[in-house]
This record gives sequence, structure tokens and C-alpha cells, in this order.
Amino acid sequence: MQCDSFLEHQRQRQSHQGKNNAQTLFGVFKIPNTPQICNILGKILAQQLFVVFT
Repeated sequence: MQCDSFLEHQRQRQSHQGKNNAQTLFGVFKIPNTPQICNILGKILAQQLFVVFT
């Protein structure tokens, strides 16, 4: 990728192509910004994510 972050890459795809992978693959129509993601993830305990990465 040419971008520093997944979200920035999705924003660029949206502006150039009118669609992005977040929308196409995951059904995310409004891409969140970094503070929004931090607010959401900040409420999750790290131990809760361990099962995802077994």
C-alpha cells in the first residue's frame, strides 16, 4: 500500500473510484476517523481480543 493506514487508503479509493474495500467487503459506508476508532477500541480489554488471535 502507498498509504500509512488502512483508513487513509480507503478514503483515497473512495475519492478516486467512488467506492472502497471497507464498503464493498465489510459494509462500512461511513469510514470512521482515528479518534472514533480509539474511542471504540479503548473500551475493549486486551484480554477480550486474545481469542481472536489464537
